[in-house]
Amino acid sequence: MDDRLRDLPPKEHETLIEVLEKHGQLKYNNACMGFLIDRGFYNKKSMKHLQGMHEAIIKGMKWVEEDAKKVDNAELVKKMNTMRAQLENEVEQELAPAKSHARALQSGHSLETEEGNYGRCLMESPFQTMAEREEFRRVSMDWHRVLEFASAWEDGRMHPGVRAEMVAQQEKQALQRWSSLATVDLKAEFRRLAGRPDAEYRGKQEESLRAVVQRRLRVLVVMATGTGKSMLFMLPASVSPDGVTVVVAPLNALRDDLQDRCDQLGIPCAKWDGRRPPYWARIVLVTPESAVTKGFSRFLDEKRMLHQLDRIVIDECHVLLESTKDWRPDVLKMTEMTEKGTQVVYLTATLPPTLQPAFFQTAGLDAETVTVCRDERTTRTNIAYQVLEYPRGTLEKVLVELVAAKRRRYGPEAQIIVYCPTVEETKRLARLLQCSAYYREMGSDEEKARMHMDGRLDRQRCEVGESKCDLCEQHPGGTKRPAVEEEQEEPEETQASIAAVAAEEQRKELERAMAVEERRVEIQQRRRTEQMVYELERLEQHLERWSHACAICMAVQANPARHRWEECPKATEVQLKQMQAKVMSMHRVKWERYARCLYCWAPQAICNKWEETSTQGAFKTRGMHVPCQYEGVLQRAVAALLAFQQSTCTPWLEQQMQDAAIVHGSDDVRLYKWLGLKIKMCQRDANQMCRLLYAWEEGHVHSHVAD
Repeated sequence: MDDRLRDLPPKEHETLIEVLEKHGQLKYNNACMGFLIDRGFYNKKSMKHLQGMHEAIIKGMKWVEEDAKKVDNAELVKKMNTMRAQLENEVEQELAPAKSHARALQSGHSLETEEGNYGRCLMESPFQTMAEREEFRRVSMDWHRVLEFASAWEDGRMHPGVRAEMVAQQEKQALQRWSSLATVDLKAEFRRLAGRPDAEYRGKQEESLRAVVQRRLRVLVVMATGTGKSMLFMLPASVSPDGVTVVVAPLNALRDDLQDRCDQLGIPCAKWDGRRPPYWARIVLVTPESAVTKGFSRFLDEKRMLHQLDRIVIDECHVLLESTKDWRPDVLKMTEMTEKGTQVVYLTATLPPTLQPAFFQTAGLDAETVTVCRDERTTRTNIAYQVLEYPRGTLEKVLVELVAAKRRRYGPEAQIIVYCPTVEETKRLARLLQCSAYYREMGSDEEKARMHMDGRLDRQRCEVGESKCDLCEQHPGGTKRPAVEEEQEEPEETQASIAAVAAEEQRKELERAMAVEERRVEIQQRRRTEQMVYELERLEQHLERWSHACAICMAVQANPARHRWEECPKATEVQLKQMQAKVMSMHRVKWERYARCLYCWAPQAICNKWEETSTQGAFKTRGMHVPCQYEGVLQRAVAALLAFQQSTCTPWLEQQMQDAAIVHGSDDVRLYKWLGLKIKMCQRDANQMCRLLYAWEEGHVHSHVAD
């Protein structure tokens, strides 16, 4: 290996030295250069010096290859490629002993006793970090190779028969779990968890619970606060020891309360921690922001692969309508939960029927596939609001008087919350009122929780004037539910009976119903996907049509006249100046990242200048020599619509900007911000400017005005 470089012809040797000096961006350049040239890039005795630099050295060798390619030195490219591969292989072999610690940890013992012990099941330890699990995964794959097993984690390496058998076994276990859940005595289990033998369902609780246990794939439950919505996932989780229910809760206080209740009922429950995933929990509580991370997505994929992911519950799902790209934007990504191949349950108390269609659209749901369970009345009789007007500049004085009046009315122990639009105003008014300030940047999570619970730790029951929650309805004395241990009943020894036959028929009926429901949802999802593909294809057709026509003629008469808009014979001088001003104003659009091709503003997915680099929708340019086929088309088209069809477009645009929560600023500022927003078309990045053109061509803008 020391003679590798000396084997090169003198001319190529000189070229190599030149390249190394040119790209000598390694740590300790001179020493590294001497080491590389004198020792042929690598020496086992100097391994300790190379461990910290081997990645940089390999990178430098890649630079050599690239420079050699530029001068068409094929032989040097081949030699460098071979040497780099050998270096990578030998470095990996030298670093192999570092894995021994992971091997010992995986066996659950010290390094000295590793070989005399068995490994642990992947899901057994709740104390592993994601990094440790990755190390264990690599160790397991090494053992698979040594023992000539196919790795279960790499597609294409497992025998199809073995994989099919594993999948069939997992599906069988999942089906048995769902079958046993469907045949459980819901009323008895409900009363056991409620802690009262005479507990009864409230409102739509029974209907909703049956929809969940019958595995309706999309369920929307609208029930009043305190009517037991949490029972809809706690009860199924309590009787399904092998399944996992993921609960997405947007509020810290809500997650804390749910965990406390699960602990009292003896249901294994945990908050999501990306460093130590709770593989042992039946209920996993997660924030919307964490639910869309790669780590949590991997956790869901693992559970789904093992057929253990029973359902995803989105609590307080109405926040989807409240979220924008500026406020909790990750909440909008919760629509991805419908793609996880499992049951999704949406819970809320504040979704009026008038907003239900908008919710379905925001959540990416088809109304035909959703089972809706709605209480007739969800309002709280002890909640009201009023508007208090005050002169400009007197906010502090009016606020102090209002708080003092409320304290006189409700007593000094009453809790009063003053919401403020900014952090600075929160701090200022807190000093004025001599109270604590609560905002995102303050203190740790523990300090926030302490302030949140301040003065409420002794709260045992709903107070006078409040509507009773499910706890107080079931326990008039105000005590919380006691922890209930699962009763282990001895199975009765019975022979085949009418009851057994009925249970078997019920199981088969459930299997048929589940299959029909899954097929129905699959068909709806396929239609939705086809519609999204259709939208992108139609957009491309519209751009193609506008690219060969005068933008003014297209906007005014839908006439694809083949002349430049600057030379339009039907436009007056005033109209041409108006068009020119609008075209130039399009450069004021505030673009979000990846919302457009940088040159023609069309989606990268349909622009010739870009090529897709991954299945996740990432793109890169093909080079400056490749032109965009729609350069200037979108800019001219939208400018013409805004210049000559303003009265028709304005109502539609106003509705779109309101839906996107763009309400502040002048009309132009709002418009240019909205036009640059990133959207999805056929799961590909696009922008609202594309959507405006698409909506115009498809007649959606005109139909909105007609409505």
